[in-house]
Amino acid sequence: MRKAEIAAKIGISKNTMSRYIQGSHPVPNHIRQRFADVLGIPEALLFPPQVSPSPQQHLSLLQASMNPSGVIIQSEKGRFDITQKEEEGFMDPARRNILMKTVTAAAVFAGEQLAAPSAQELVERLSRIFGSAPPHLIDKQSVEYLQLRLERSWADQRARHLPPQALLRYLLKDLSELTNLLERSLPLSLRPRIVTITGATALLAGILSYEAWNDAQSQSFYQIAINAARETENPALEAVAWGWNSLLAQYSGHPEQALHYVQHGLISQAQVHQEIVGWLAAIEAELYATLGNARASLQALQRASEIKGEPGRNWGETFWAHFEPSQYRGYQGICYLRLAQNEPAKRRYVDRAQEVLQGTLEELDRSTRHRRPTLIVDVATTYALQDKKEQALQYALQAAQSLSETRFISRVPVLRLQSLQAFLCHVGASPTELGALDAAMKHLSL
Repeated sequence: MRKAEIAAKIGISKNTMSRYIQGSHPVPNHIRQRFADVLGIPEALLFPPQVSPSPQQHLSLLQASMNPSGVIIQSEKGRFDITQKEEEGFMDPARRNILMKTVTAAAVFAGEQLAAPSAQELVERLSRIFGSAPPHLIDKQSVEYLQLRLERSWADQRARHLPPQALLRYLLKDLSELTNLLERSLPLSLRPRIVTITGATALLAGILSYEAWNDAQSQSFYQIAINAARETENPALEAVAWGWNSLLAQYSGHPEQALHYVQHGLISQAQVHQEIVGWLAAIEAELYATLGNARASLQALQRASEIKGEPGRNWGETFWAHFEPSQYRGYQGICYLRLAQNEPAKRRYVDRAQEVLQGTLEELDRSTRHRRPTLIVDVATTYALQDKKEQALQYALQAAQSLSETRFISRVPVLRLQSLQAFLCHVGASPTELGALDAAMKHLSL
């Protein structure tokens, strides 16, 4: 049965059926039923109902604008515009794909060759693609506004006045608007800037998803940021995205994979601001320490300490990483702790860690106080490694108290606090000694 025969049985022309399949015309309800009757397939399968996209589907929509090589591309107007409204009667890509494949299969399985499309049909389709949709009206001022919104979102994440889930909800709205822009025709002079803004927004969405304990969503957003960076040849954005991807793998229990990721980020270090290179080197140092490679860890720490102080080439290069002295010293402390857990002569590393961490705690200011819970947990761990359970529990309770005083509960200190709790139990701390810490952890809903 040819397409023309299918159209005749439905009671429409072949060109009209092609327009329905391509999605350029709405399909009336009575025609939908005829399609189902002629093809012998339930109408609900050919024309599934649409629902408003959820936050998770916003991620899918953004991923849908990626081609197989990972480059963000714009859709063909009128053919693959996933933002068409249901009330206008247009089909979404999944629905259109089902109908197209079904009609084609009906002809193929009949054993007959499909007729070639007419020249008129091709002219109509190509005109819709290239001639009927004017570029999206957006100017440089609008792009600057999008940049300011992105900067504000990063500042909100650093200020930590709201829980990560709340910040993520607001950010997904911005990301949805950016996705809508990329699905349309844009001036070539503005597209790279918008792709970069989208990539940096996706990166922040990945960070907030991680803090909200959604690892799969976090990794997907990181990959989108990497793809956007590659399209615009932005090594700084790509390097930072690899760094965050490494942290995700590390705290998911995959240090070897995490090391692979961070070394990906360091590939383009000659083209990236040294502040980012220092941050990546510090991550690498912690991973080497976790894997028990003291020499490589200390060498990476040395590289991290040699960060330069000049401003970055643009706002994003330093703001995405923001590697400042207290963060470096925190990495120093945790590296010494990891080495102490892997080295027979652990005493020297424990003493170094304790000295660095306590000194850093005393120097925290308003802009760095969010590091306080992590540093306190690490100080507690130094006492636990010295078999000083009482001091370790005191600092652990301080860390839990510090976490309870913020609305943005960061994931890393929570994970380290849980590890410390398990270690104290392992070395013989009694239920009575651990009781207060257990209660504090429950209060945090951990």
